[in-house]
Amino acid sequence: VEANIRSFAMIIVSELGDETFIIAAIMAMRHPRAVVLTGALGALYVMTVLSAAMGYVMPKLISPEITHKIATFMYFFFGFRLLWIAYHASTEEAEEEIEEVEKA
Repeated sequence: VEANIRSFAMIIVSELGDETFIIAAIMAMRHPRAVVLTGALGALYVMTVLSAAMGYVMPKLISPEITHKIATFMYFFFGFRLLWIAYHASTEEAEEEIEEVEKA
């Protein structure tokens, strides 16, 4: 039960304001909500299965300490990558991306 609560809380906190969250919101404004919900839930299901599988397999292949270090590195890498992209993005590029999402 504790693991469920912790994973739920971590995912909610990390996903609010995420690119996927924003894209799903924009798509729900333009397309049938049930279709967008189905697609988003399908993608979430696939990613959850992949994440759980990696969380099960990786510690068996690599020591837990190295797994933790790799996970920490990946977390910071992707976090800084998003900050880098946001810092170097121009307003025009952002508007173009939003238009592309709205057309899709």
